[in-house]
Amino acid sequence: MQAAVRSIVRASMAAAKEFSPWSRSVITLAVLAFLVGATYVHRALATGPLIDERTWVDRSLAPLWGPPYGDNIYYYAVHHPSFARMVYGGVLHAMGIYEFEAPLVDYSKSAEWNFDHGAMVPLGIETPLRLVNVAFLSGMIALVYFGLKRILANRALAAAGCLPLIFNSAILGGPCPYIGTDAMLLFWLAAFWFTWITLGARGTWGVAALSVVAGFLVSTKLNGAFPVAGACAYYAATGKGTQRIIRPLLLAAVPLAMFVAMNPIYRAQDLGWAVKVGKDVVRIMLELKAKSTSKEWAEFTRAEVLRESFPYWYFFIPWAAVAATARREKWFAPTIVWASTVVFLNWALIYIPLLRYSAPISMGFLVAFSATGLTLVARTFRESALGREIAGGGR
Repeated sequence: MQAAVRSIVRASMAAAKEFSPWSRSVITLAVLAFLVGATYVHRALATGPLIDERTWVDRSLAPLWGPPYGDNIYYYAVHHPSFARMVYGGVLHAMGIYEFEAPLVDYSKSAEWNFDHGAMVPLGIETPLRLVNVAFLSGMIALVYFGLKRILANRALAAAGCLPLIFNSAILGGPCPYIGTDAMLLFWLAAFWFTWITLGARGTWGVAALSVVAGFLVSTKLNGAFPVAGACAYYAATGKGTQRIIRPLLLAAVPLAMFVAMNPIYRAQDLGWAVKVGKDVVRIMLELKAKSTSKEWAEFTRAEVLRESFPYWYFFIPWAAVAATARREKWFAPTIVWASTVVFLNWALIYIPLLRYSAPISMGFLVAFSATGLTLVARTFRESALGREIAGGGR
């Protein structure tokens, strides 16, 4: 078996020598694009209508905050940060759609009842919005690929590290076809990790760049603040002198300013109003959680949520052994802090009754797993090749 693997590796290396570095990059990206088309694009187009789509079209066409004031306008403004509404709304406006006449969803009824009563989105609107999700997920794959390529200095291994995300069931069955915030959240999580390992060690300006990405992250979904909090703690612990204060403060202040800028409801009145809006956000989240837990299908214990949303728990011990081999790498600490906050804070603080809510958990673990595991593979291969070269020279 080992001889067969070595033969495949030698054949692959010999074939690669026939192409220039530029050609190899094009071929690698073309393979990833094909796989994205066979998974993300196919799932987005093949999935039937979903009950939340009508609501998301309505909230994307509604003003972020402003007249005519009403219950739905306020609910839309506080239920989720505005980034996804801005993106979907921009696409709908580019299509010439400013109003959409169809019944709103009655969530006390079944999906089939709502579809029968016209509370659904036609393919001509549904398909472009789902392709927006595919675009963000493709961006996620690109960022993970270039991040792994920077770590591994190997195109093939970096592409291999993307495969668990491309074929991930939580992503395929959740954020890919679902019109909502989740695909965009995964993109900005990947962007935050990529920026952290590439620019995070380059002084205060690198942290400033990371803070801008963090602003988009927290303005997409509130649990995007988890890795930002981890980064603040990281810089507070590793900084020297005033850096311990300046860098965490920058990572907190810039995202907060961007969040307020993109969510005008917080600026509608005075500070007391902003506090009221924040309390309403928490109240709505708790009310939605209570409704979810009241359903028989959603009554999970913490252990069951861990088992269902994070099916990689049994890899923890062997992965810890593998990860330890990379602990001295510069990218290691930021990657582990990022992945840990994404995995454990989502699992501990976010209720997960649906598959799409577990996608950040799977993503966080798989990126860290690929980075550390493939580093060990690359190091082992290099040491083996060097050993054979030295042995050959000794003869």
